[in-house]
Amino acid sequence: MRTVKGSLLCGVDFSEHSKRALRLARRLAYRLGEPLTVATALDPLLAQAAELRFGPGQFVRDTARDLEEFIAGSDPAGTADLANAKARAVIGDAPSALLEVAAAERSSMVIVGTRGLGRAQRWWFGSTTAKLLRTSPVPILAVPDGERHEGLFARVVCAVDLDDPSTRPAQIAGDLGTRLAMPVELLHTVRDVAVPAFWAPVLESIPQEAVAQAQQRLDAIAAGLGKPVAVIVKRGEPVEVLTAHAASDPLALLVIGLGAPAHRPGTTAERLLAESHAPVLGVPPA
Repeated sequence: MRTVKGSLLCGVDFSEHSKRALRLARRLAYRLGEPLTVATALDPLLAQAAELRFGPGQFVRDTARDLEEFIAGSDPAGTADLANAKARAVIGDAPSALLEVAAAERSSMVIVGTRGLGRAQRWWFGSTTAKLLRTSPVPILAVPDGERHEGLFARVVCAVDLDDPSTRPAQIAGDLGTRLAMPVELLHTVRDVAVPAFWAPVLESIPQEAVAQAQQRLDAIAAGLGKPVAVIVKRGEPVEVLTAHAASDPLALLVIGLGAPAHRPGTTAERLLAESHAPVLGVPPA
C-alpha cells in the first residue's frame, strides 16, 4: 500500500538553499511519478502595498512569473530526471499558506530547506520549517544546506521509537524504499543506563536483554512492511547514533516520527533536525 500518494509540494523563498531543496524535490517527484507544485508565500503587507501601486493581482502574477523562472533556473543543464513543476505564488503567513496549498493540491509531502533567505544567523532551520514541523498533517522533508544534496538520496534509514505504538514512519520508509528501489534500514537505539561503578556488575545484563527485546520487536515491524529491510539495534544516545549512522552514507534519508501534536517535533527529532547533514523526513502522527 502506498503511504506517499499524491502530489509533492516544495516551498521556496528564492534563496540558493531553497533552490537545492527544489532540485531534490524535482528528482524525488520524478522518481515517484507524482506531480510537483512549487509555492512561495508573499508577505500580506508587502502584497497590499504592491497592489495599491501596481493594481490588484499584479504582484502575485509577477511573482508567479519569477517563480517559473526560478524553477527553470534550478535545472540549468537540462537534466533528464527532474520533474516539471507547477508554480504558485500565494499571499499569507508562509507556514499557513504552504499548508493551504498542500491541502488544495492534496499533497502527500512538503519539501523545504532547513535555512531560508537571511536566516543564517538565526535558528538551525528557518522559522517556516519549524512551524511546518509542528503543525503539518503530512510529512515534512527538511533538506539541509550543502552541495551533497544536489542529487537524490540512495538509502532510507528509519529511526524507530519502540515506545511509540505508531508504525507510520516505518511504513513510509518501506514505501519509499520500494518505489525508489532503495535499501531500507530500521534502526533503534537502546540508551545505556549510567550507574555508579559498584552497581555495574549487577546491571550488566540489562542492556543485552534490552537489545534482544528491541531486535524482536523490530523484526515484527519489518515483517509487516512487505519488503526485505535491514534491522539494526545499537546502543548509545539516539541522536549521536543516528547522525553517525547516516554519516556513513552521504546520500542517506533519515525518517523519524514527530511525536504527539502537543509536543511536536519531540526532543530527539528536534536535535536530529538540528545536527543532521542528511535530509530528514519528519512524519506526523496519523
